[in-house]
Amino acid sequence: MKDEMNYENCTNLEELRATVSDYIDYYNNERGQWNLKKLPSVHYREQFLSGIA
Repeated sequence: MKDEMNYENCTNLEELRATVSDYIDYYNNERGQWNLKKLPSVHYREQFLSGIA
């Protein structure tokens, strides 16, 4: 996370919290994971759960 996130420009704790929150949202909803068939974790979970039902 620290290698991919630009946290050094944050001047206070609120900016850092917002930056971390944005990164977590990006990581879960947009960034593809090699171990999850190159899908973001949220999409992989939805695909997996739809196959069970």
